[in-house]
Amino acid sequence: MDTTIGNVRLDNYRFMKKIVFYFCLFVAVSTMAAPKSGRYDAIDNLQGESLFNALSKVTNIGFHTLTYKGLWDAYTKTDVYPGTQQIWDMYGECGFAPKDKCGQYDGECQCYNREHSIPKSWFGGSESGIGCDIFHVVPTDGKVNNVRD
Repeated sequence: MDTTIGNVRLDNYRFMKKIVFYFCLFVAVSTMAAPKSGRYDAIDNLQGESLFNALSKVTNIGFHTLTYKGLWDAYTKTDVYPGTQQIWDMYGECGFAPKDKCGQYDGECQCYNREHSIPKSWFGGSESGIGCDIFHVVPTDGKVNNVRD
């Protein structure tokens, strides 16, 4: 079996392909991970509470808070089964069209609602702030959510 491509041994060719691949991967990741130039200048030489306050301002640039009602729209971007327009169900295998928000239901897989994975009573029952945090308020089947313990 011929182990050369042109004048290059096949083993060397494979090795060089790996080197080029990993170099390109390193460059891509380094470029994406680099902060915007000057973004953190405001925190230079700060300590304690001043550092905390400055970091809070810097990290909130471009951040916006969702409302409890706003979760419905957010789920259409964050909680969709791959390759479909169906919103996933945390507790089962149902998929829901975005318009299938819960109202009346008498069985499973008819509509979805919003479920707090951390009980609202733990943080005062609010539907603002942590009460509408998309990382712990998730779409669930209405019927299953209603009957769980």
